[in-house]
Amino acid sequence: MLRLQSMPIGVKMLQDEGEIPDDAVRPVRDLGHHLSFCQALAWTRRRGMTIAETMDDMWCFEPVVGLGFVEPPRRFLEGHNRY
Repeated sequence: MLRLQSMPIGVKMLQDEGEIPDDAVRPVRDLGHHLSFCQALAWTRRRGMTIAETMDDMWCFEPVVGLGFVEPPRRFLEGHNRY
């Protein structure tokens, strides 16, 4: 038996911004600032919010590449990133 401290969450990739639910929080529009992808996941898990992030809402570069919003630059593939 799993004794999770929070409910599991899911990530859904949408083709069109028109598919975003009306009640979803958009970080830049609704909060006035960007969120990192991990912050958005934590807020969803802890606060039960639906958060919709486009590339413009994201703060960190790595999830933008990892989620396929942009092609990874050569320097990134060579390991020249911030970690």
